[in-house]
Amino acid sequence: MYTLCCMSLSLAARIIATLGLSVSILMINIVISEFFGRSRDEFFNAVEPWSFLGLNWTRFLHNSNIPNRVLVIFSCYFGYLILYLITCSLLAIGTVIRHSQFASPWLYFQIVSIADQLVTFILNLTTIPAPENAERSHWYIPLCSLHLMYTIYVWMVVFAASEEWSLNPARSLTNLNLFDAFIVDESIEINSQPRPEKSPSYLAQNNIFFEVEIPHPLPDKYDIV
Repeated sequence: MYTLCCMSLSLAARIIATLGLSVSILMINIVISEFFGRSRDEFFNAVEPWSFLGLNWTRFLHNSNIPNRVLVIFSCYFGYLILYLITCSLLAIGTVIRHSQFASPWLYFQIVSIADQLVTFILNLTTIPAPENAERSHWYIPLCSLHLMYTIYVWMVVFAASEEWSLNPARSLTNLNLFDAFIVDESIEINSQPRPEKSPSYLAQNNIFFEVEIPHPLPDKYDIV
């Protein structure tokens, strides 16, 4: 089995998926809070520093004259993060059952993100920043380059893990069957658990309430004294 830093590739991919889930949930909370907590003009300025995560293409929307521009940008941010959350969830499931198809959405999603970051990085290097953005460019360009290298590195790790899973289809199928069997066993165990017997009520325990005195039959007329 291939290893990475004294850990298996599946474990490394699982850590990457967990980190992606945490980042996506955090960014969803930030975007929603900034959209509803700030004015429409301040929203883009608040979330723009996070565009190095693969959302640099939203700058073209910011510079356009489309109606409801802020709402469109918010929808793009929110939809992008939801897709990122879904792909990370599928990747996390794929690390458990070791099925390469569950890693494919994440790999394609990161290819788009890498292309966006690479184009933005080249534009930042070849263009002169505006005077109001000159101070930010000193830290923004190194941060973009570091995140670009990190994204390429984790993509290679997940791709290697998916290749390892595809080379061992029998083990992947076994893990998938075990995963399905675990779900079935859990449902059977829940359904087969004996239901607690209801304790009889106080009235049922004391039959006096339900006992009705039946009157004795009247004697025959000949027996009447």
